[in-house]
Amino acid sequence: MEYKGIKKLLKKINNKEILELWEEYEEQKTPESRFVKEIDKIEILMQAYEYQNRFKDINLKEFWPDVKRNIKNKKIVEIYKLLS
Repeated sequence: MEYKGIKKLLKKINNKEILELWEEYEEQKTPESRFVKEIDKIEILMQAYEYQNRFKDINLKEFWPDVKRNIKNKKIVEIYKLLS
């Protein structure tokens, strides 16, 4: 569904390069695309961390295991450890 949406949108603006980059990101074809995906994962965790600190009555720890499984970059792992 997401692929159909992005493809339809990019077709309207006639931008094949962005579609190719998005596909690379989704398929994790390159070290760069894997790095960006890990940054995306840690950003979700950072939002959860901030929400938990701001709203003490919610628990968003459910996000932590998924992020931990999906990060390999040492620097991003360090960020994970600081947040968890």
